This record gives sequence, structure tokens and C-alpha cells, in this order.
Amino acid sequence: MYNLELLKQHLETNWGTSTDKKGQIPDPIKKMSEDFSVLEFTPSEKHDFWIYSTLGMSTDNPANLI
Repeated sequence: MYNLELLKQHLETNWGTSTDKKGQIPDPIKKMSEDFSVLEFTPSEKHDFWIYSTLGMSTDNPANLI
């Protein structure tokens, strides 16, 4: 199993503080894993562009994939 907190820390070390945008993604059939996140990284001193990264996308049971 993945340690999602360590993965998130790694991303934030390289890209800066993130905001979780999962709440803005429609999930009408409630198939998204509780562990799933979409992280948004705003432009910063480290990069001059927006970055979006999924986190926890592959932790779900294969029988429940979207």
C-alpha cells in the first residue's frame, strides 16, 4: 500500500503547497476512492505555471475502478 502522506510531502517539497480540488470533481455514481485527491499547485518561485497531480488514484480495488 502507498503512503499517500509521504507522496504528498514529496510533491509539495518539489512544487510548493497544494490545494485539494477533489470536491470540485463530479462523482455522480460515487465511484471515487476516499483516498483519491487532485492536487493543485499554483505558480511559485519554483515554477511559473500551474500543476495538477492526482494522488491515490491507484489505491482502489480494481473491481471498483471508474
